[in-house]
Amino acid sequence: MHRILFHRDYHGFTGGHLKLADYISHVDAFPLCRSELYVTPASRSDHLWVDHPHLVANYNPLQADILFIAGLDWEALRIYDRIEERTPVINLVQGLRHADPDSPLYSYLEKRAVRICVSDEVAAAISSTGRCNGPVHTIRNAIDHGLLTADNGYLESKIVILGTKQPQLASQLEQSLRDHELAPLCIIDPLLRQELLAISRDAHVIVTLPTASEGFYLPALEAMAMKRAVICPDCVGNRDFCRDDDTCLMPANDVASLTNAVLRLLRDEQLLNRLQERGHAQSLQHRIERERQQFHALLADIVAEMA
Repeated sequence: MHRILFHRDYHGFTGGHLKLADYISHVDAFPLCRSELYVTPASRSDHLWVDHPHLVANYNPLQADILFIAGLDWEALRIYDRIEERTPVINLVQGLRHADPDSPLYSYLEKRAVRICVSDEVAAAISSTGRCNGPVHTIRNAIDHGLLTADNGYLESKIVILGTKQPQLASQLEQSLRDHELAPLCIIDPLLRQELLAISRDAHVIVTLPTASEGFYLPALEAMAMKRAVICPDCVGNRDFCRDDDTCLMPANDVASLTNAVLRLLRDEQLLNRLQERGHAQSLQHRIERERQQFHALLADIVAEMA
């Protein structure tokens, strides 16, 4: 049984933590491997892995068979000189910042690793740097549809603005919609995942406000999976599943354009219904089972090379 060691510093729920949790689950579903997880002492106690059966008290990568790294986890390996040349490393690359020379993530590209990118856009960005040490693979982010089941029966017409990443724009949009005698629910402060999903299930239209450059934007895809009409400006890493006037509306990232998109949806029931159906159909191309299958194929190759 090959031990795959994960590292996590948790200070609140993010999509990146959620995806890492999925990969821990993928490892534990692979018959030749098991996950071990180190959570830093500075982390919040309500992290996603409280009940994980193989939490370890100390981070000791020298005793691991494979290391799984995401984001700034490379920092935990700094004192282990060139360990990536002796122990296989799987590096989950979730953002476009890895290709930005001004980001600390950029320097990690020279570390030897098998890199898994969450979108084609991320893979293209880091490959274009010419700095990647090791193979680069794309496994598009996926979601567990079983956690997002929702019917189409609305108790009321509700507009939800997911604005935690752009709080100022979200607040301005909320006021603009209120000026049109609408009553949106604007989410700015982080919520527990269960609360956010419950709110989204009860929505009619969901406006998602990503930052300008995302490696992948899960909230929009999750809203599609719940058969909600989605408004989501372009953020690079959503281009695989966000298509304007097809799976969602993609207005410019400003108050006027976003307001007009909401009004258009509320006035055009045929468009709203089409976006719900097309968005949901697109979300089915991102099933968690497919992600697991692709990762297991890659993991099988890594294990075979270790034999």
